[in-house]
Amino acid sequence: MSERWDKAYLKECSVLYEKLCTLLSRLDIRRDAEMILQCIEQVARFARHHHPGRFADGLLDNKALEIGRHLKEYTFPASGGDTDCPFPSLTRDGSHHVLHVATTVLVYGGHTRLINNWMKNDTDSCHSLLLIDQHSERVPGWLTDTIKNQNGEVMQFPSDAPLLQKAQWLRQVVSTGIDLVVLHLHPYDMVPIVAFATQKCPPVAMMDHADHLFWIGSSVADVMINFRESGLSLSRHRRYSRANVLMPLPMEMPRPVTTREEARCALELQEADVMVMSIGSA
Repeated sequence: MSERWDKAYLKECSVLYEKLCTLLSRLDIRRDAEMILQCIEQVARFARHHHPGRFADGLLDNKALEIGRHLKEYTFPASGGDTDCPFPSLTRDGSHHVLHVATTVLVYGGHTRLINNWMKNDTDSCHSLLLIDQHSERVPGWLTDTIKNQNGEVMQFPSDAPLLQKAQWLRQVVSTGIDLVVLHLHPYDMVPIVAFATQKCPPVAMMDHADHLFWIGSSVADVMINFRESGLSLSRHRRYSRANVLMPLPMEMPRPVTTREEARCALELQEADVMVMSIGSA
């Protein structure tokens, strides 16, 4: 990609992004709250796939925060059941209780393994997992096993529930028994911003696992967790974050099945040969 084409593409994405934000600003927050959240999600989805030259936008976060400040005022018609929180109250068993909140977890993928490895490396805490938009995706068995082994809970919101309803449920879930919330979100997930637009919630940390993309939500994070220097720099200067830390990715270190010497021999490498491996999605 040439530098000239690259700049033209970013400019065009920025123009389209600003047009979408202009349309969004015409909606009435008090009357069209659910629609506004859905529109913000679509704008953020666009920016996630077509980089507008910015990494965050206070306009989107502030609209969601304003809705969250009035969250108690929104009601939902009962559709075949009670709208009270249908999820268990998480209680302390004497240990530090961490709630990981993810948009979706997959059988493959980095942030799912990150959550699992975090839990396995922190055996002094109890870890639970709440999924906002899992749809029909299967929660990996190895992840549920890790959570059960630590006496934690796995909770899934109905994917078709209104975003405002999910935010109300999330606020209720964390109201008792949770010492720390860690967010592992897709770049467009609105629910935690609305849920945590209040002083009455535990500390919130956000895992910056997509530090090269536009995303929303840093407004509700008490601390941003970055895993590399470049992401840390963007967090400090381009995401309006309050506090930042650099944390090594939690890794699972299985016992090697072969020795270094045996591996080099199998690959026909000399002792002085250097290998470089790069892993990433297409």
